Amino acid sequence: MDVELIHMSTRHVATLPPDGTVGDLAAAAESAFGVPAAAQKLVHKGKTLTHMDQALAAAGVGHKSKVMVLGKKNDAQATGNAAAMAEVESSIMKLRAECAELATRVDGVEKGFIPADLVDSECRTTTKLVSKTIEAAMKLLERLDSLSIPPDPPQPRAHRSGLVKDLQALLSVADGLHDRLATAKAPKQ
Repeated sequence: MDVELIHMSTRHVATLPPDGTVGDLAAAAESAFGVPAAAQKLVHKGKTLTHMDQALAAAGVGHKSKVMVLGKKNDAQATGNAAAMAEVESSIMKLRAECAELATRVDGVEKGFIPADLVDSECRTTTKLVSKTIEAAMKLLERLDSLSIPPDPPQPRAHRSGLVKDLQALLSVADGLHDRLATAKAPKQ
């Protein structure tokens, strides 16, 4: 029997055995449109076909019937983008913790908790660590910039935008620490 499958604006005629099941129809839809059977919703005459082992005839699907296929294709790029953004988000959290630790070290230098003979050494070491943090944040920005995210749906773009703002705020804090260190190690007059 021939059944017309319709997904969005695409149509496909699937030829199924007369004793075929809803599962067979779902498999044909997956093959035709790339929508995984588990992510599909098959609708025939306003009713959702949910029982995969049900015979097509028992579900009311016959020769030349039309079945709507609802669902999204698996998008490997979107999955990859989501994973990359999750990694960046995790890295941002680590960089925030590093910045907090560096701020504590800078506070120690500014408040005189470090012996005078060790201030220059502490400032050099902490400056290197701040520079390393800035470099890591810049690499994360480059990674976010390299992601190709389509405009629809808008959520991934908004997520990336939020991550970029987080990194910009982190860079601002790190730049402030860098400036404070430069002031702390400058000779006092």
